[in-house]
Amino acid sequence: MAPVVQSQAFPTLSCSSGRSRSLHACHCPPASSHEQDIWQDRYRSTVDLEHHLLVNATPIVKFLLHLSQEGQRKRFIQRFDDPRKNWKFKAAAIRERKFWPQYMAAHQACLDATSTAESPWYMAPADDRNNTRLILSQIVLDTLESL
Repeated sequence: MAPVVQSQAFPTLSCSSGRSRSLHACHCPPASSHEQDIWQDRYRSTVDLEHHLLVNATPIVKFLLHLSQEGQRKRFIQRFDDPRKNWKFKAAAIRERKFWPQYMAAHQACLDATSTAESPWYMAPADDRNNTRLILSQIVLDTLESL
């Protein structure tokens, strides 16, 4: 069976940044639910699903593309300065930069809770797109060759 490739980008996890308005934006359970319990349930569901897929001969390859704060700053500037990339520019992204430590903590919590020996995360530096593609390609190739 072909491997399932999960690609996790930062916005996917933005709901776990620890800011209460984030849970509303994700259409999560009502505020009466304890926020930490919600995330623990989601993490457990992820691990359970991955285990189910692995038991049924479906390998999992999970990537987190890590863009450094400096790399993000450079991309923001390019999007602002280059008319061909203006459509990618969102002012809200600049406001969110002040929450960088919370996002990093949320990412780490997710990685800690969902990385297992049978289904680890592969974190790839995303500041250099060519190297990122090379790293990811090698991991996918190695996975396919191991089938």
